[in-house]
Amino acid sequence: TNIPGNSVAQGQETCPYLPPFPARGSGFHRFAFLLFKQDKPIDFSGDTRPSPCYQLAQRTFRTFDFYKKHQEAMTPAGLAFFQCRWDDSVTHIFHQLLDMREPVFEFVRPPPYHPKQKRFPHRQPLRYLDRYRDSHEPTYGIY
Repeated sequence: TNIPGNSVAQGQETCPYLPPFPARGSGFHRFAFLLFKQDKPIDFSGDTRPSPCYQLAQRTFRTFDFYKKHQEAMTPAGLAFFQCRWDDSVTHIFHQLLDMREPVFEFVRPPPYHPKQKRFPHRQPLRYLDRYRDSHEPTYGIY
């Protein structure tokens, strides 16, 4: 924050960077970065986090409340968006930085539902019987 011109090194760090850490099995996570243009230096002392800050409760942040509080002195100027999912580096983040066990999620797919088979299926497609056939039985390329 409060970066004079293009001199990022002279700016103030409000919250130290923590890499994304999507849990294994939780799919893709979406992240957005907002860039605000400041008209003048702003006092962010109430929004500053300690460094290093690895307590997730301390890192909770509500962008809407932050912008509402400082909207007179800053304007949204840029947006970046990306998605990521679990990889090997996430294990290091959980164990070394966050000092906690890595959560792992698994999706258990329910068995497919097939209604009771009818002797004379009215208005059903020609492949109606395929859903009641053994899944290991070959059905294509033998005709």
